[in-house]
This record gives sequence, C-alpha cells and structure tokens, in this order.
Amino acid sequence: VRKNMNCVVRWADIKHEWEPFENVFCGSDWPFHLEHNVSHESLIRRFEEQEFSEPNNRVAFIHNDGEHVGIAIVHGLQDSTAEIDMRMAAKYRNQGIGSIALIKLTDLIFESKSSIIRVEGNTRSDNIAMRRAFNSAGWVHEAHYREAGVTVQGIRCDVMGYAVIRSDWESGERTIASLGE
Repeated sequence: VRKNMNCVVRWADIKHEWEPFENVFCGSDWPFHLEHNVSHESLIRRFEEQEFSEPNNRVAFIHNDGEHVGIAIVHGLQDSTAEIDMRMAAKYRNQGIGSIALIKLTDLIFESKSSIIRVEGNTRSDNIAMRRAFNSAGWVHEAHYREAGVTVQGIRCDVMGYAVIRSDWESGERTIASLGE
C-alpha cells in the first residue's frame, strides 16, 4: 500500500530532539539488526560513546506527512566513504517510503559533504524490503558476504552490500560494478 509520499529527510540535533529520536529507535523492533529491541539504557550508552556525534557521525530524521517515520545514522562523514544505518519504524515499513527516504538521504549526504565520494550500506539477504529500497534508489549491489549475518533464531545468513558513488549521483546514471572474474 503506497501512501501519498511527502517524505523529508533532514539532519537531526538529537541533543535537542532526543524524544522523537528515542521514540523511533526504542519504539520499534529491528528484526534485521543485531540488537533487535533497543532499550533506553542501550541508547543512552551508545549516545555517551558518541556513536551519533559529530563531526564523524550524524543522525538524520525521516519524516512523511509530518510524522517521524524513521531515522538514519550516518558514519564516516570525515572520510571519503559514508556508511548508513537506515531504520523505518515498524508501522511505516513496506509502504515505499524507504526508497524515497534513501534517495533523499543520499542527496543530503552528498549536498552537505563535498569530501564524500561514496555512500554505502549493508543489509541481510532476507531483508527484501531494504534490498528493494536500495535498488529503487539507484544504489548498486557491490558485495555479497556469505554467512556474515545472524537471524533472531541464530541462523547464519548472507549480507548484501550496496553503494552509490558521487559521479553516479551527479550524472543520474548507475554504473554497475564489474567483478572482473
């Protein structure tokens, strides 16, 4: 079911916007992440360890129709490659918002950081919705890590790596990775 998309992605100031950040992060389950349910205490610990702190890391809020629907943690902003961890709140999953949010997140990163030449993200092979979002947003499947993930049931699974490079983003083209094998 596709809703009317009015998606906005913006940098968050989590020191002053802690409540919506915590509501999304702790208010949903994350079945495709190592920490499936994030507690308040865990989030505080991660904040104190500066996982979300500038200048190298930032949090972006994902809004749709004025509601907080997701978050993205962006790591590596002082490097040439940024890595994203994008999460949609449970009730907003599988509605097509993720691919639009991913496009807007990519724009936000490249527009605000000229030193970034590529943005990458990983997802488990069984996270079909995120794989579709990466593909729909123009990202390229660059890597396949065999048995690199673990399901809630403790079963090993593969992890897929996706990326978009600045030159593709600027041209609107998608350069498929050549494995050269």
